[in-house]
Amino acid sequence: TESATHEAIEHAGRVPVFQEVYQPIHWTHEATDIGGPPPAMTGRKKALLVGCNYPGTSAELNGCINDVHTWKDLLIDEYHFHQSDMVILTDDQHDHRHRPSLANIRSGLCWLAAGAQPGDVLFLQFSGHGTQLESQDGQEADGMDEALLPCDYRTEGFLVDNEIFDLIVMPLQSGVKLTIIL
Repeated sequence: TESATHEAIEHAGRVPVFQEVYQPIHWTHEATDIGGPPPAMTGRKKALLVGCNYPGTSAELNGCINDVHTWKDLLIDEYHFHQSDMVILTDDQHDHRHRPSLANIRSGLCWLAAGAQPGDVLFLQFSGHGTQLESQDGQEADGMDEALLPCDYRTEGFLVDNEIFDLIVMPLQSGVKLTIIL
């Protein structure tokens, strides 16, 4: 299962261990300095923006794609992000590489964390449905995991909070600034 998981992550496929039993990924970094001043800003900024309107389904929403465009404009105009440093996934795209499928969101999370250094700024935004699922690992105080619904959730499943943590938080070094808006 481990080799299948690594291959799935590298090729943006379904990660098999998250479908049955949650197993955390161990990509941790020791904090280089605790209690000291923050690192100098590098100027490197990346953003993953995801909007799921689920058109033509009973789960259809209005405005999630608009949210993505609003965040994109704000990041560019007010925070000086470059559009070339953004991955935008919306379910109005015809090109499957730009749709918010489970595989594409996972790939986007890996892209966002890849190569991040202290002083970098990362931004993740998701607009769409969320849900709660019974926790399989017993780590949740309320017994429930939170999950995001990609546009292909009916066939591919959900993106669970533990997996999001492992893909975007655990790989980061101390001093990388990450903002998540859900």
